[in-house]
Amino acid sequence: MRLKRIEQEIKELVATILLRLGNSKLSLVTLTEVQVSPDLAHAKMLYSYLGSQEEQKKAHFELKAASGYITGQLGKKIRLKNTPKLRFIFDPSLQKAAIIGDLIQEVNQEAQVS
Repeated sequence: MRLKRIEQEIKELVATILLRLGNSKLSLVTLTEVQVSPDLAHAKMLYSYLGSQEEQKKAHFELKAASGYITGQLGKKIRLKNTPKLRFIFDPSLQKAAIIGDLIQEVNQEAQVS
Protein backbone atom coordinates (compact mmCIF):
# COMPACT_ATOMS: atom_id res chain seq x y z
CA MET A 1 0.00 0.00 0.00
CA ARG A 2 2.80 2.42 0.89
CA LEU A 3 4.56 1.69 -2.40
CA LYS A 4 1.38 2.53 -4.37
CA ARG A 5 1.08 5.88 -2.58
CA ILE A 6 4.72 6.67 -3.35
CA GLU A 7 4.22 5.72 -7.01
CA GLN A 8 1.17 7.99 -7.25
CA GLU A 9 2.97 10.88 -5.57
CA ILE A 10 5.98 10.51 -7.89
CA LYS A 11 3.67 10.39 -10.92
CA GLU A 12 1.90 13.61 -9.90
CA LEU A 13 5.11 15.45 -9.03
CA VAL A 14 6.93 14.46 -12.23
CA ALA A 15 3.90 15.41 -14.33
CA THR A 16 3.94 18.86 -12.71
CA ILE A 17 7.69 19.18 -13.26
CA LEU A 18 7.29 18.28 -16.95
CA LEU A 19 4.65 20.97 -17.40
CA ARG A 20 6.85 23.59 -15.74
CA LEU A 21 9.93 22.84 -17.85
CA GLY A 22 8.68 25.12 -20.62
CA ASN A 23 9.57 22.51 -23.24
CA SER A 24 6.65 22.14 -25.64
CA LYS A 25 7.49 18.51 -26.49
CA LEU A 26 7.74 17.43 -22.85
CA SER A 27 4.54 19.21 -21.89
CA LEU A 28 2.75 16.80 -24.28
CA VAL A 29 4.09 13.74 -22.44
CA THR A 30 1.46 11.80 -20.48
CA LEU A 31 2.67 9.62 -17.63
CA THR A 32 0.65 6.41 -17.76
CA GLU A 33 2.22 4.46 -14.92
CA VAL A 34 5.03 4.60 -12.38
CA GLN A 35 6.67 1.43 -11.06
CA VAL A 36 8.96 1.93 -8.08
CA SER A 37 11.33 -0.83 -6.98
CA PRO A 38 10.70 -2.21 -3.47
CA ASP A 39 13.92 -0.59 -2.20
CA LEU A 40 12.79 2.77 -3.69
CA ALA A 41 16.08 3.08 -5.59
CA HIS A 42 14.59 3.03 -9.11
CA ALA A 43 11.38 4.20 -10.75
CA LYS A 44 10.19 3.21 -14.22
CA MET A 45 8.23 6.09 -15.69
CA LEU A 46 5.93 4.75 -18.40
CA TYR A 47 4.78 7.53 -20.67
CA SER A 48 2.77 8.10 -23.80
CA TYR A 49 3.22 10.72 -26.48
CA LEU A 50 0.67 11.17 -29.24
CA GLY A 51 2.53 12.32 -32.30
CA SER A 52 4.58 11.01 -35.19
CA GLN A 53 7.31 8.45 -34.60
CA GLU A 54 9.92 11.14 -35.17
CA GLU A 55 8.29 13.40 -32.56
CA GLN A 56 8.14 10.45 -30.14
CA LYS A 57 11.86 9.82 -30.61
CA LYS A 58 12.64 13.50 -30.02
CA ALA A 59 10.48 13.53 -26.89
CA HIS A 60 12.23 10.39 -25.61
CA PHE A 61 15.65 11.92 -26.24
CA GLU A 62 14.62 15.12 -24.44
CA LEU A 63 13.21 13.12 -21.50
CA LYS A 64 16.48 11.23 -21.17
CA ALA A 65 18.44 14.49 -21.38
CA ALA A 66 16.26 16.13 -18.71
CA SER A 67 16.02 13.11 -16.40
CA GLY A 68 18.81 14.35 -14.10
CA TYR A 69 17.12 17.72 -13.71
CA ILE A 70 13.72 16.08 -13.21
CA THR A 71 15.18 13.77 -10.55
CA GLY A 72 16.73 16.76 -8.79
CA GLN A 73 13.44 18.65 -8.77
CA LEU A 74 11.63 15.54 -7.56
CA GLY A 75 14.17 15.19 -4.72
CA LYS A 76 13.32 18.70 -3.53
CA LYS A 77 9.59 17.96 -3.42
CA ILE A 78 9.25 14.36 -2.23
CA ARG A 79 9.74 13.25 1.35
CA LEU A 80 11.96 10.22 0.90
CA LYS A 81 15.42 9.53 2.28
CA ASN A 82 16.74 8.91 -1.25
CA THR A 83 15.26 10.00 -4.56
CA PRO A 84 14.65 7.09 -6.95
CA LYS A 85 16.63 7.06 -10.21
CA LEU A 86 14.10 7.72 -12.98
CA ARG A 87 13.99 5.70 -16.19
CA PHE A 88 11.54 6.81 -18.88
CA ILE A 89 9.99 4.06 -21.01
CA PHE A 90 7.59 4.66 -23.90
CA ASP A 91 4.14 3.09 -23.37
CA PRO A 92 2.24 2.61 -26.65
CA SER A 93 -1.10 1.78 -24.96
CA LEU A 94 -2.69 5.24 -25.43
CA GLN A 95 -1.56 5.34 -29.04
CA LYS A 96 -3.05 1.89 -29.64
CA ALA A 97 -6.29 2.93 -27.93
CA ALA A 98 -6.53 5.98 -30.22
CA ILE A 99 -6.04 3.79 -33.30
CA ILE A 100 -8.69 1.33 -32.11
CA GLY A 101 -11.07 4.22 -31.39
CA ASP A 102 -10.54 5.56 -34.91
CA LEU A 103 -11.20 2.13 -36.41
CA ILE A 104 -14.42 1.72 -34.41
CA GLN A 105 -15.59 5.16 -35.49
CA GLU A 106 -14.80 4.31 -39.13
CA VAL A 107 -16.76 1.03 -38.91
CA ASN A 108 -19.73 2.85 -37.31
CA GLN A 109 -19.73 5.47 -40.06
CA GLU A 110 -19.63 2.77 -42.74
CA ALA A 111 -22.52 0.95 -41.05
CA GLN A 112 -24.61 4.12 -41.03
CA VAL A 113 -23.98 4.72 -44.75
CA SER A 114 -24.94 1.14 -45.74
